Amino acid sequence: MFTATVLDDPLLVRVGQRMSLTPRAESLITPVNDLCAGLTRLFEGAGSDLWDARRCFVMAASDYGAALLGPALHDALRAEAPGLSVHFVNHSGHSMDALSEGAADFVVIPRGALVALQWPSDQSALLWKEEHVLVVRRDHPLAARDVVSEDDIAPWGQVSFEPQWYPDPGGRGDFVTETGKRSAASSTIMVEQFCVPALVALETGAVATMPARLLARLQSHLPLQQLGNACSSFEMMLAWGAITHDDARHFWFRELLLRLAARVGGS
Repeated sequence: MFTATVLDDPLLVRVGQRMSLTPRAESLITPVNDLCAGLTRLFEGAGSDLWDARRCFVMAASDYGAALLGPALHDALRAEAPGLSVHFVNHSGHSMDALSEGAADFVVIPRGALVALQWPSDQSALLWKEEHVLVVRRDHPLAARDVVSEDDIAPWGQVSFEPQWYPDPGGRGDFVTETGKRSAASSTIMVEQFCVPALVALETGAVATMPARLLARLQSHLPLQQLGNACSSFEMMLAWGAITHDDARHFWFRELLLRLAARVGGS
């Protein structure tokens, strides 16, 4: 028996017609029960002392990340860890420093940005794969077209996401359009929020660029129409710092996020 070999004790011995615990085995009952109870609290989370010292996790994310994860997190935390909360803060050029310093717990960020930053691979995980699409309001003249070109878009103007925090300015184009280039005529407005382009498109004739998963959620509430096929693809990642990598609370919440992200990725 492996355990008996490691402990250098048989743990169970025959006494007459039955098996009895050895003194060594009896001495292990309490610590083993305590260990099992601790593991149960760790993975169940809800209502345990595990959260007494840490009731709020800080996540740096765009409005897109918060919009996709927020609803699932709301329901999951109420069911699995009542009292635990999450504070979504705006992603910025200082977010990764906040991870390293322990001021933030997680950052939701494109894989390309992590690669540019040379972030340790064991401190990140894939959340979901995504595509950027072109969007107009449903009554737009371009809405009925199966294919649109840059020349088609230019007269209407384009509203797009242009993150100033992205570590490689030359790589931002891959995060926005198919060609990685945008003509001055078609770039009317650039913003650092994902939802704003759609709202501007609703109020104007502009063509917006936004993630397909976000569009799918907004379409049930707003008259938006995708133009043609996806412009580009990218991967969204969850990143954390070395300072929290081995923290039990952090590990539980990290696994919860990845479980919820799998639902988002499958939708």
